Amino acid sequence: MSKRDINILHGQIHSPFTGILFSDYLTLIEENRSVAEKSAHRIYRIISANYKRSGELREYPFFKEGKYKIEGLFEVLDRFAKGIYIVSKSYERGLLPLILLIGPTGSGKTEIGKILDAGLTEDLEKNPRFTFYFIDGEKEIYCPFNEDPLNLITTSHSLIPEELRERYSKYGGSNLCPACSKVYKRLIRKAAKKHEDEMIYILDDIVRVIRLEPQIASVELVHKDFPDIFEEVLKKANRGILNIEIDDKAINTMPDTNYQLLLRLRDLKISLKDGSIFSPDIVVLMYANTDMNEINKAAPLKDAIYPVFMRRNLSYIAEESILKKGELPFRHISPAALAVLAKFAVGSRIDASSTADLKKYLDIYEKYESSKRLSEEELELIRKRIPETSESKDGWKKGISSRTLLFDLFNMAKPDECLTLEHIEWYLERKKEDPNLRPAAEVPLETLRSTALRDVILAYTVNSLGFDSTVNDTEKLFSYYIRLFKSKKFETKSKIQVVGVGEVSIQEEMDRVAKKLNIYKDGGKVLDSAIDKYFIESKEPPTFSQLLALRPDIIAIDEEMLGFIPWRELKQSGELNPKDADRLGKITVILKKELGYCDACAESVVRMTSKTVVK
Repeated sequence: MSKRDINILHGQIHSPFTGILFSDYLTLIEENRSVAEKSAHRIYRIISANYKRSGELREYPFFKEGKYKIEGLFEVLDRFAKGIYIVSKSYERGLLPLILLIGPTGSGKTEIGKILDAGLTEDLEKNPRFTFYFIDGEKEIYCPFNEDPLNLITTSHSLIPEELRERYSKYGGSNLCPACSKVYKRLIRKAAKKHEDEMIYILDDIVRVIRLEPQIASVELVHKDFPDIFEEVLKKANRGILNIEIDDKAINTMPDTNYQLLLRLRDLKISLKDGSIFSPDIVVLMYANTDMNEINKAAPLKDAIYPVFMRRNLSYIAEESILKKGELPFRHISPAALAVLAKFAVGSRIDASSTADLKKYLDIYEKYESSKRLSEEELELIRKRIPETSESKDGWKKGISSRTLLFDLFNMAKPDECLTLEHIEWYLERKKEDPNLRPAAEVPLETLRSTALRDVILAYTVNSLGFDSTVNDTEKLFSYYIRLFKSKKFETKSKIQVVGVGEVSIQEEMDRVAKKLNIYKDGGKVLDSAIDKYFIESKEPPTFSQLLALRPDIIAIDEEMLGFIPWRELKQSGELNPKDADRLGKITVILKKELGYCDACAESVVRMTSKTVVK
C-alpha cells in the first residue's frame, strides 16, 4: 500500500461510523502493532505515560491531572500500576489476576475507577481500536464480545493456512468466541466456493472492521442473579474494564457459585450459557471496604487476587485541594480556612499519642506525598506506618473521610455567609471534646490562631509603615533585615553605610528594622534564633509572612499596638467609639485589600486575635 493510500486509510479509521476492509486492518497492524494490543497492555500504556522515578517508587502524571485527579496516595498508585503491569504479563501465560482495591470509604477507590474510565475513553478517541461484524447477505452479524479482528486469522481449528496464522500471530490475537466461530466457519466455506483468491481477500468479502467503543461495565458480586447476568456483563466489558463491587455486609452470605465464576475468570476459562468456553480480554477491578481476611475467609480467592491496599490521603495540602473541589456554597471563604480544616482531617487519620508526634508525622507525610527528599529515618517510618502490601497504620479506618468533612463544612455556615476563621475555630473546639480527636483538633487550632495573629500583625505593620504601604513593602523591609543578618553572621561585619545617615552599627540598624516590623523582642535574640533555625532546616531564608506563621512568638506586642486596636472591646463584642472604629477600619481595609479577606471575615479575624492578645 502506498503512503498516500495509508494516509487515506488513517483518515477513514478516525470516523466512528466508517468500516474498513479486513486487509486494510492488517496493514494498520503491520504499521503499528499496538493496534492489536490486549486490554491490560493498553491500560498500562495509558497510565504509565510520562512516569517519573522518585526514590524507590514511580510517579504517574496520569492520576494527577484532569477532573478526577487523585490527591496524595503516592505508594498506593505505584502498587496499582504494578498490578496492571502484572496482569498484562500474566495474560500472556493464560492467567488473569483480579486486582482488588481494598480500603475504607474515602480512600480513592471510586476515583481510580473514574480516571481509568475517562483515560480509556480518551485513548480510544485518539488511538482507535477495532472490532468487526460479518456480512451475511443483507444481514450484519456483530461479535457479541467485540473481539479483535485479528482473531479471525489466529483462531485455532479453522481453515486459515498455517503460514498465514504464523505471520500474524506475533501481533497478538487468540481464539474466536463460540458464537463467531460458528458463523465464521459457515461464511468462509460459502465464500471459498465462489472465490479462489487468497484467504485475506475472502475475509474482505465477509467481514467489515469497525471502531471499538469503550468497553466498561460494572456489577455487584453479591447480586442475587450474579451467575445469570455475568455473561451479559462480560459482553459489555470484554476488551475493556470490568468493575466488580463487593458489599462487605453481604459477603458471608454469598453463594459459592459467584466465587467459582471469579476463579474461572482468573483462569481465562468462562463457561457460557451454551456450555462453550470463552477466554476474555479484560482487566478486572474489584472494590471492597471490608478487611482482606474477611474476603479470604469467605472464599478461596487468595491466589486469584492482587490486592492494592488503599488508604485515605495523608497530605494536608492535597486535602485542601479535595475540599476546594467540593463546590462549597459560601459567599466567601476566609483565607487559610480550608487549609486549617485539611490539617484537621489528615491529623485525624494519623495514629499519634501527642500533638508533638502528630506535628512530626504531618510534616513527614507532607514531604512524602509531594515527593520531597526524605531522610533514611523518615523513610523507615513511612515503610512501617504505610506498608504497600498490608493495611496501613495511618489513613486506614481511623479519623474522618473527605466526604464526612465536606458534609460538616456545609453545616458550618449559611450558604449566603462568609465561612470565617471563627466558624472553623468553633467547629474544632467541639471536635476537641472527643478524646479520639483531641490531638487532631489541637494542632490545627494552633495553626488557626497563629495564622489569624500573623495576618492582623501584618495589616497593623503595613498601616504603621505609612500611607499606601503594602504587604510587599513589609517583605522588602524584612529582606533587608535578612541581608543585615547574613552580613553580621556570615561576613562578620559590624558596620554598615545607611543612606542619609552614614555609617552605623549593623546591630543598631537591625534593631531599628525589627522594631518597624514589630518583631523586636529580647534584644532581637528571639528573631535571630528563629531565622537561624529556618536557614538550617530549609537551606534558604524565610519570607516575613512565613516566619510570622511558623513562629508567632517573635511578634512584639508593645504598648503602642495595644493602644491602637481596641482589643478588649472587640473581645467582649462591645461598642466602639468613632476613633477606635476608624482605627479598626484601617486594619480591616488592609486585610481586605492585601490578604484576601472580606468585610465579615476581616473583622472576624481581628476579633479572634483579640482573644490571643488580651488574656
